[in-house]
Amino acid sequence: MKYLFGDKVERLISLQVALSLFVVLLVIGFLDLFFQLLNEFQDVDEKYSLADAMLYSFSSMPFRLYDLSPYFCLIGMVLGLGSLSDHGELIGARALGKSYVSIGLAAFRPLFIVIALGLVASEYYIPDVSQSAIEGKAEKKETLDLNQGYWMKRPEGILFFQSAPNKETIKGIKLIQMDKNQNPISLIKSELAFVEEDYWVLSDPSIQRIGLEEMNSNLEKGITITKGTSGIKTVLSPKYLSLTDLEYQISTADGGFRKRSLSLEFWKKILQPILTISLLLLSLGFIFGPMRDQKSSQRILISLLIAFCFDLSQKLLGSASVVFDTPAVISIIIPALIVSTIGILNLRKLN
Repeated sequence: MKYLFGDKVERLISLQVALSLFVVLLVIGFLDLFFQLLNEFQDVDEKYSLADAMLYSFSSMPFRLYDLSPYFCLIGMVLGLGSLSDHGELIGARALGKSYVSIGLAAFRPLFIVIALGLVASEYYIPDVSQSAIEGKAEKKETLDLNQGYWMKRPEGILFFQSAPNKETIKGIKLIQMDKNQNPISLIKSELAFVEEDYWVLSDPSIQRIGLEEMNSNLEKGITITKGTSGIKTVLSPKYLSLTDLEYQISTADGGFRKRSLSLEFWKKILQPILTISLLLLSLGFIFGPMRDQKSSQRILISLLIAFCFDLSQKLLGSASVVFDTPAVISIIIPALIVSTIGILNLRKLN
């Protein structure tokens, strides 16, 4: 247990960093929600109520916090260890024989938990709730163009649907059935379809034979469409997909812009723990090194500046990799290597 949680001194360091991280999360979360609500209030009208705006802001918040997690981990580390340094407690820990490595590992423990929770949430929770929030807002605002939506190839024919409020429902469905020679033979329409096992079951479908004007509605026999191994996820925005879905989509994509976008998001998610650790190494180098005599406010300001520059460089390099078809992993790992190198060099100067 000592190796897992450390001794009393290390637990006190971990606790201080965890409390600072919690405060930073609350502050950033509140500011994020506040500004998102201000932005959504501009869209409030008869169709999109205040309650709808608040629901969207809360529902889309997990993705934004996950995306910002490396930066609030950085600020939490600087705030926590900076507070201990200002009160002389780090000097006391050093006097008790604690090395910089053991102090750093103690500070890392609560942050590792945050990283692990972020990975789990990005795989199982965030993709569905984020997509549901976006689709729900578009539906209530009635910004879904009748000519825009998602196209998919299914064994039953060519499937089109306008929106997917959640992973169990699709709306505005049109299915073009094909014969053996891939000629269209009928058009099936439905306003709603629900998942049942491996199929989409159409609610109150209507069918029109190609070349016939007669429309038969309220069919007695229900019509089902094969959902497929990945459901509707083949057409969703790459940033809302889990690692598993991204890997599957990359392996099945034909190439082009979408495959490069999928690859960029895949490497961003899989390397996010490394990016977070690189920022934390840099913060340790500053706290124990050249900035140890500075005030906490100055450390936090420098951390915010570093986080902004790091985020900007990632976005620029990522966009360049998509446009110029360069390896996405390189564009993601270069900023992390630069930041890690600076942090390690600062740490190596310590006695």
